[in-house]
Amino acid sequence: MQFLKKPFVCILFCLIFSGARQLLSVENFDLKSNYFGSTSFANAEIDAGEYQTNSIRKQINLCGEWMAVTENSNQWIAVKVPGIYTFEGIVTFERKFTIPQEYKNCQYKIIALGINYRCSIFINNKFLGTHQGGFTSFSFDIEHSLIHAGRENSIKIIVSNHLDTRGTIPLKHNPMSLPNYGGIFREIFLQLVPLLSLENINYEIKSSSDTNLCYVDLRLNLHQYRFTPIIKNDTFISGQDLKINVLLETSENSEILQVNTDKSVSIGQKMIKQITFLLPVENPRYWSPVSPNLYQLKIRLSSGPELLDELILSIGLINYHQHRKNLTSDKRENQLKGICWYENFQDTGFLVNYQAMEQECKFIKELGANAIRVMNYPAHPYFLKLCSELGLYVFEEIPIRFMPASISQNTSFKELAHIYLEELIQRDKIYPCILGWGISNSVDLADEDVNLFLNSLKEIIEKKDTRFSYIIQPVTKTVMTPVADILFTDIANPVEFDFMNQIEDQHPKNSEKSYIFSVSSPLWTGDDINYAEIDLESRQAYILNQLTRRLLSHQLVDGVFINCLKDFNANNPCLFTGNIKNSTLLPYGLVNSNFEKRLATKYISSQFQTNTFIPIICTQFEKKCPVFYTISGLFIILIFLFFYKGQKKLRENLYRSFFHLHGLITDIREQRNIPIFSTLILSGIISAILAIIFSSHFYYYRNNLYFDQLLNLIIPWPRIKTYLVFLVWEPALFTFFLAILIIMFFVFQAFLTKLFSYFFHQTISFIRALTFSIWIASNYIFLIPLSLIFYRLLITTHRSLELALFIAIFHIWFLIRLIRGLSSLYFVKLHQIIFTCCIVTGLLTGSIFIYYQQYYALLDYLRLYLTL
Repeated sequence: MQFLKKPFVCILFCLIFSGARQLLSVENFDLKSNYFGSTSFANAEIDAGEYQTNSIRKQINLCGEWMAVTENSNQWIAVKVPGIYTFEGIVTFERKFTIPQEYKNCQYKIIALGINYRCSIFINNKFLGTHQGGFTSFSFDIEHSLIHAGRENSIKIIVSNHLDTRGTIPLKHNPMSLPNYGGIFREIFLQLVPLLSLENINYEIKSSSDTNLCYVDLRLNLHQYRFTPIIKNDTFISGQDLKINVLLETSENSEILQVNTDKSVSIGQKMIKQITFLLPVENPRYWSPVSPNLYQLKIRLSSGPELLDELILSIGLINYHQHRKNLTSDKRENQLKGICWYENFQDTGFLVNYQAMEQECKFIKELGANAIRVMNYPAHPYFLKLCSELGLYVFEEIPIRFMPASISQNTSFKELAHIYLEELIQRDKIYPCILGWGISNSVDLADEDVNLFLNSLKEIIEKKDTRFSYIIQPVTKTVMTPVADILFTDIANPVEFDFMNQIEDQHPKNSEKSYIFSVSSPLWTGDDINYAEIDLESRQAYILNQLTRRLLSHQLVDGVFINCLKDFNANNPCLFTGNIKNSTLLPYGLVNSNFEKRLATKYISSQFQTNTFIPIICTQFEKKCPVFYTISGLFIILIFLFFYKGQKKLRENLYRSFFHLHGLITDIREQRNIPIFSTLILSGIISAILAIIFSSHFYYYRNNLYFDQLLNLIIPWPRIKTYLVFLVWEPALFTFFLAILIIMFFVFQAFLTKLFSYFFHQTISFIRALTFSIWIASNYIFLIPLSLIFYRLLITTHRSLELALFIAIFHIWFLIRLIRGLSSLYFVKLHQIIFTCCIVTGLLTGSIFIYYQQYYALLDYLRLYLTL
């Protein structure tokens, strides 16, 4: 990534700029005004897989009203669960519940479909367990002694959504992702299951040589929760012969087609016994996006006439091994046409909204898509149920994004990733819509440790499921050999270079790997934000239309995904989207945040549904040089010439600053021959010159996605970043602001100059120290002509590296003048000043670097971005 090697000046400025954290990043921890709760709760029909409710398995819904308090408050308030709080912190939730007396001989489980990010659960003030991971469901078995049937019980959950740079999934640096809301944001309930129950249902479809026959390889566990005999209707159950009945049925033309089989089992004193079935299915009705046929799988456990447990699941017959062959053989026939989707809803964030979820799934199906990639985080189980019913493949992933290579060696991080992936597969493997499990996004594939880490995740998938593994990488000019079965190539900046020429180099023919492209074009990508919205929509539609046509017609491409369905609010303000009212809004969607269709939906739908390409003409966006830079550069030249000609002392002192620096410094120390007015004029001109150059750099890189992500790393405080986004897109205001900062730098330098004068036993007034700081920077005067044309040179020559090096020469020149000047000012030898400056500079920059490295892993991420 070349730009990292260019704007060093911008990066150094960001380090200074981010120091205003204490002034501008004060968080609001008021729970009452920063909490949003759901008013509708899930019922038994929405519960997933083994979490279902039936005549045997009962449920106590814990959704509803809870009491909550923040870590820094003692004021408890009533909140709705599911719900989210919008700040980063620790919140404690409590409520009461009662289990009817008739369920005292059940096994109790606490089941949560989503708590972000880390939680500790207490039942009746006794610790039950802890979980971290946010978007994966989890359950804890509750010891029978912890809960009192027939009496009131209490549950307390302490939730923290703090993320860090090395030990959480996702990591703290998670650009262009959903906001890090905290809370119990999905359903939570108690499940009451029999002491002898059916668990861990898993199945695999196996084909035979006969196309009219397939087999369902069913595996499940028979779990006995206590060694003591289980009593039902005064009869000892444990140790007796048990029967498991499996019924697989579907309906066709009003006829019930079913496969029925029984198996007798005996568990004895075992806690868990694995049971297997091989069910032959004649004339199978396979599940596919075209025909999303579902079978109903009923599993019953009984002892004699008594029904002990029952599970009813909807499954699909799909041979993933055959899908693997199809994707890598006849690519055009089996191409995936998909939409990237965030579980994010207007006004409620990722707080579940069933009505909106159904609307969006149906809309994606109507577009002609046959697949969905759930971006960054695992989906709610209800979403997978919808996709299975509608006929949409789903790619689901764990949020390992922008992971530096050094973190992949972290043992605790690796263990957490393994647990996260195992929980995801265990919960969602029953859904036929799942086609692939994602294991990483934007990592260094060239690093050996990263590949070992990804291989360990792939092995988990191969051990627990038969479906694909996939990774997501940005498009680059280097050849990538993916560890996973599928490589998603994310084209975020399609105009940066002709990526189509790289496809054949990166993706060799006859490869067993599958290659899918994700294309995106934000609505605000023009260089002039004042274009009409219809023109912006036309450009978005044009880019997506052209990219989709070129990719779908390429013989090496297995699928194309549009990124993404709708606009969403990101976790950080975004520089590249333009100066809009909501700087966290990413306008990438085929529809806006109000679900109003944009122009691109027509063209994408045509290609997805009928493979018909409809040409589109759009407004050409030209790079323009803001007139402010030209006018302000010309104004600086005129001002300088005016005062240079009219102020004799200014001319003389400028001459002396370059040819007789020692004499000039002596005059400053002796407080003579340096008019204050000349110093003020010089400070204004120098600060304006540097401000224009800094502002031009930022404005030039404002549409660069990776530069924006680097800013998120260096300025991790959203409030400061919001102000910066506003300023960068307003060159005049930003230049003025930078000029003020540069003058403040001169003041700070003067403060240090006066402070260290005591160390060298000199007495220098602050005014003289400030005068010294300004005149020592007079070498920047030679940049006056460059300030007039600097931005124009950037956009016409694209020689930003050469220009940055040229500016760096002036900075080095300034440092040399500063060291020489301090030697004359303090009457000390040059090597003493060099030593002192090295110590001071080392302490300042070292402290900043240690802070950023400790809390934000700056160096690790810089290495990562250089490889992407």
